[in-house]
Amino acid sequence: MESEPLTTSGDIAAESATRTDAGLKALIETQIESGRKESRRGAALGPDPNCALIWFPPIEHAGLPVPRTEFIEFNPDSLLPVLDGLPMGEFPMDKLEEAGARVGYP
Repeated sequence: MESEPLTTSGDIAAESATRTDAGLKALIETQIESGRKESRRGAALGPDPNCALIWFPPIEHAGLPVPRTEFIEFNPDSLLPVLDGLPMGEFPMDKLEEAGARVGYP
């Protein structure tokens, strides 16, 4: 009996990218390119498997229950000034508020 080939996070990312809208697909591609992890020896291991842009679309497509979710693109470094008591910088607060209004709050 022949076993099925193992699925890698790259396969999952490619599969989920084909099943999402254009905006999410672009975010996934950006994450794959910018979020690559490396081994201690510098070998590329692929996209960061902890990123929701990688694991969320396949879970949603599988029909499992998921919360209403919208992804908002932003530079994580824009939140760092908050740690020093400064304004958030370039964080897209207006987009976050709009998404919250669409999705709703508990």
